[in-house]
Amino acid sequence: KGPLKDLSTEWIFKKLEINKTKVIFIIKFEFQRLLHQKMAELFFGLIENKMIDSFKKRADEILD
Repeated sequence: KGPLKDLSTEWIFKKLEINKTKVIFIIKFEFQRLLHQKMAELFFGLIENKMIDSFKKRADEILD
């Protein structure tokens, strides 16, 4: 019932060293309306960076 037609995310965690993990985040989305889709694509870099920063902040809180 929301603006998205489809949304899927995948998180992959690969241990590199004892205290080092590589996180791969894959997100796929499609809006029901073309205008929303184009706007999301335009601002995706900002949205992506915000999500990554939030993840890092939360990980730091949990691990410290």
